[in-house]
Amino acid sequence: MQLKYNFLPAGAVKLKGILGDKLNLSIANRLKKIDYDNLVAPFKYRSENDNRWRGEFWGKVVRSAINSYYSTKDEELLAIIKKTVQDIISCQSPDGCISSYPDELQANGWDIWGRKYVLLGLLRYSDVLEKSAQVKNCCIKMLEHIMTQMGPNAKNIADSCNNFNWGLPPASILGAVVGVWRISGDDKFLDYAKWIIDSGCCSRHDIFHAVDIGLELRDIAGAKAYEMMSCFQGMAELSMEKENPSYNDTVLKFYNKVRSEELFITGAAGTGSSGEFWGGGVVNQTGDGGPLGRLGETCVTVTWIHYCDRILRLLGEESAIDELEKVFYNALTGAMVPDGSWWIHDNPTPLTGNGSKIPAADQMEAVAGTPYGHDCCVAQGPEGLAFAPLLAALEFDGGIAFNFYEDMAVEYHAPNGEMINFDITGNYPLGNDVNLKISCSKSNNFAIKLHIPEWWNENCKLSLPDGSIVQNVIPGKYYLLQRTWNNGDIIRFHFDYAITRFTSKDDAYVAYKRGGLVLAADSRCDGKNISDIKDNFLVTCQVDGRILCDYISAGNLFTKENTLQVWFRK
Repeated sequence: MQLKYNFLPAGAVKLKGILGDKLNLSIANRLKKIDYDNLVAPFKYRSENDNRWRGEFWGKVVRSAINSYYSTKDEELLAIIKKTVQDIISCQSPDGCISSYPDELQANGWDIWGRKYVLLGLLRYSDVLEKSAQVKNCCIKMLEHIMTQMGPNAKNIADSCNNFNWGLPPASILGAVVGVWRISGDDKFLDYAKWIIDSGCCSRHDIFHAVDIGLELRDIAGAKAYEMMSCFQGMAELSMEKENPSYNDTVLKFYNKVRSEELFITGAAGTGSSGEFWGGGVVNQTGDGGPLGRLGETCVTVTWIHYCDRILRLLGEESAIDELEKVFYNALTGAMVPDGSWWIHDNPTPLTGNGSKIPAADQMEAVAGTPYGHDCCVAQGPEGLAFAPLLAALEFDGGIAFNFYEDMAVEYHAPNGEMINFDITGNYPLGNDVNLKISCSKSNNFAIKLHIPEWWNENCKLSLPDGSIVQNVIPGKYYLLQRTWNNGDIIRFHFDYAITRFTSKDDAYVAYKRGGLVLAADSRCDGKNISDIKDNFLVTCQVDGRILCDYISAGNLFTKENTLQVWFRK
């Protein structure tokens, strides 16, 4: 079907601001330094006999690397990707199986979950890098084998994980199944995807029906945010290939419920022992970290980025752009250590004071006593960053849409085929005056959509190349410009990053934002003047007698002693 928006070609968007810098660090200091043989080893030897999830790491890391290459065209990274894809394919047995679990333990625990991520890594390779018959056939054979172990004539979904989390982990393979149907055209995979949806993805109740009738997310299944959202993402992806109005209605309801019930001011969500459950986060984000547990698993954050992408491109839902900007410039970038080599698992808890950003532990050493060098969120963080250039600018029928305004260079083929170059400068979201310059060999008529941030105020200005100021922009919506563009035309923004105060649902706390950036107190500022500490942060300001900095920089010593606070007692 025709999506509302599509990604630009590989290499067409080069981010040069905060997100671009962090993406480059992620590639250099994380993705290029991983031992990919170590990621393949559990599949090579089928050695995962302790019911764990080492099988997820290969797919998570490789799909992160592929999208990172999509933007940067880093040839060293491409060589790494190609080698490890060949290595994982070599693990496929004649029956089609690629699994980290030995034969006798397959289709239990986290096995299907891990195989899902192998499929997602291979499918992204096929979609983005190379239409490889070898990769296509590997995916087909792999899914055919899975269907002999979990399906209408085999185990049901919940039994395929010992009913852990009510069956959500294996059910979340739905999106990968859609991907195999897309590249193969074999309707048996479409039927399999529909079987998963008809199962309700859960042994407790049908999660899709539960959202349709208005249950709160924390009351659905076991409230496992990451896996549940992945199931709804799979439904959206099926509708992206074969539009279904009923599916569209359900995935939009889920999106709106996450926004209204679960998101913290930073754009993250998730509560509990590891920050990965729905728990009424909108209301409870000012909790003390006791009964609520930890806040905001990075895996949930990145899955929310995925979900907002689908909602935007499938349904054209413009509010998703503000959700993406919120999470990119706060929860996600605030979760990465400054050099890009590692990530936090959960966000600083509590947000009401004395929380700190702590680098994630080796997950397998923590849960199984066997060091492996990975954590689910350390694997997911680079994936979230790699989506930033894909979503910064999108194509639509007849034009190009700009969603973020950090410094970037964009190449766009206009409807008549001519190459148009755009350069955005001005150091957004820090600098006030941002220019979008158009370069073309001759005048050209096409449409430009400019997303107006939801925090836009009366002191912000949008000016056209002739100097006229646009009067009727609507915050949170696109402003459409359909006209003939000339070489050297400049669209100018003046952003007024006014400090906005937010009050908690119980009216007991206040938080602050500067434009789209969440502000926080950092223990390094205690007893200091702004002039003494400003070099440590992207933003510093004094509000209501407090020295505040941007959430990205807050706590970025990543030690227990370097505390931060987002919500303050009124």
